[in-house]
Amino acid sequence: MCIDHGFTRVAENLIMKVVRTCLDLESRYGRERRNAALAHLTANINASDVRGGHFELAIDPKGHLGDLSLNKSQAYTILAPSEDFKDKHYNHILDNVLPSCELQQMLSPKLAEALGMTSQKINDINCVKFIWWHFYQMYRILRKDTAQLKPGHPSSSTNVQDYEFGLHDSEISRYVYHANMFHALMIFRYGYKEVTPYMMKFVDVVPKHLCSTPFKSLMRVATEGGERTHYMHICFYYQHSTRDGGLHKPDTILMLLS
Repeated sequence: MCIDHGFTRVAENLIMKVVRTCLDLESRYGRERRNAALAHLTANINASDVRGGHFELAIDPKGHLGDLSLNKSQAYTILAPSEDFKDKHYNHILDNVLPSCELQQMLSPKLAEALGMTSQKINDINCVKFIWWHFYQMYRILRKDTAQLKPGHPSSSTNVQDYEFGLHDSEISRYVYHANMFHALMIFRYGYKEVTPYMMKFVDVVPKHLCSTPFKSLMRVATEGGERTHYMHICFYYQHSTRDGGLHKPDTILMLLS
């Protein structure tokens, strides 16, 4: 899987979930609240200069939602937390978009503890912000692929043997943590059926590769040759983890690595 390509497809899916939540606001709060949420979402994205500030959602007058297509730079800009932009200050994309009311379901004690929360109650906007943040942290770790000098070697060394490439074990552990949090929060907020094959590649397959490849990096083995398999509807049956109540067939790539 191409990491950049996979990140972009997941980002599109996460944004579309937010748009659908906004559309559903009409049945609870009226059309004015729905339109305001969509307007805030569009304004926040345009404030980040996505598509030169001319980003629009494909929604027809009857409220039918069209497709969303982003490139990796646009996906990165939308999902990245505002503090990552050093020279400019942007509001979070979700500010004034999602409801601040508490969700009906409660976090499990372990999940609440992992989030650093003293309560098992969480509101919609914070839950989705956590989902976005953990997925973005996964991507940022995978993008780190600079040469790191091994301890005890001179900083001016030009010998490739004096350097390490890819991720340290501690970074892989951090990736696994963020992947587990992303997976748990996705199931909590949207249900396991909304966890896509792309998402499960990041959750189940990527850690296996990071631990098994000698260079501990997926940015060096990225390919889009097999991406077409993700668009087959049946892949949702075969490419989803069985953990936490998921579907019944594990990912075929994961089976090869096990």
